[in-house]
Amino acid sequence: MNIYIKVIAITAVLAVIFRNNKKMFVISASLVHLFVSGFRYKYMHGDLQKYAFEFGNISGYDWNSDELLKGGRNSLFYLLNKAVAILFNGEFQALLFLVALISTVSIAVLVYKYSTKPFISFLMWNCFGFYIFSFYSIKQTLAMAFIMFAGIAILENKMWRFLVLVIIAGFIHLPAFVFLPAYIICGLRKTENIITIYIILFLSIFLARNKIVGILVDLYYESEKYTSVNMGGLGGKCLLMISLLVVGFLFCGLSDEKFRKIFILLTLASLLQIFSMYDNVFTRLADYYFQFIILFAPLMLSQVHKKNQYPALYFDVPSQKIIVLLFVMMALLFYQKTNLTERVGISDNDNLLNYHFMWDEEVSGNY
Repeated sequence: MNIYIKVIAITAVLAVIFRNNKKMFVISASLVHLFVSGFRYKYMHGDLQKYAFEFGNISGYDWNSDELLKGGRNSLFYLLNKAVAILFNGEFQALLFLVALISTVSIAVLVYKYSTKPFISFLMWNCFGFYIFSFYSIKQTLAMAFIMFAGIAILENKMWRFLVLVIIAGFIHLPAFVFLPAYIICGLRKTENIITIYIILFLSIFLARNKIVGILVDLYYESEKYTSVNMGGLGGKCLLMISLLVVGFLFCGLSDEKFRKIFILLTLASLLQIFSMYDNVFTRLADYYFQFIILFAPLMLSQVHKKNQYPALYFDVPSQKIIVLLFVMMALLFYQKTNLTERVGISDNDNLLNYHFMWDEEVSGNY
């Protein structure tokens, strides 16, 4: 059993032990996830080696140097690197733990405050690859954590807090600014308006995708060169997102304000996911919105709705339990197929299934 399945298994046991104590479950499950992510071997992925190389050089730069500020692009991330390097005597592991801590706390706060099924939330974090992704893409992981807090600001109607958090996220990882329209769009209330606007945007983006992709490329890439290649089709993940939206609408409707806002965030994720036909990197843009699946799924399975405004499909409690069980099984199967299967030709340096803790003695000989 690999480490990632063990994490889910332990989380499931904790869900049973603390089934009547949401706070203790969220804390204990978060600590398990933090332990595994925060104490991973610091060179277990090629991207981490690149981050470590930058981290090793950054303490030699002045605070106001161009190498550190980079003209405002991702400046906060590099400033954080320098601060951690100074405070922890150049120990890269300290940066990894700090990012893991902030990411885990953002998940824990959202789940504790708003999730109707906390175990499902943690399951979504794992099964849709966000947890594994956080092991090697630390810049975006840190930005996504602040976007998660910005999502809470949307749910609580705190516009200025939302703006501050998105700005922070954007100066950590520039593509996070893609989340800026979320607050206004989530203000839509009428179901017919939401559906109509979504259809119009979907068709417009799909038809104009070749022109829009150039803008998104400039937003995401720093120094890498990119050649646009349209692979055709919408892609399996985009279709999956749309399927989830359809099921969510049928199961809950849009009468509940909290679910409606999360529903809108996932519609925006599916729109960005259209561009994955050009490059998988655009999935990372969509993930700024799609990470809220950790709240969407439990709300959907709880069939949240306003009193006396029942959704199109409404099930009794025993039927809901069966649906939850089937959903969990499908999520685990998806996890196995997309994240837990070793890909042919993958190098040891990029094989996240080859997990090691920072204290494993044999690690140095494997990298």
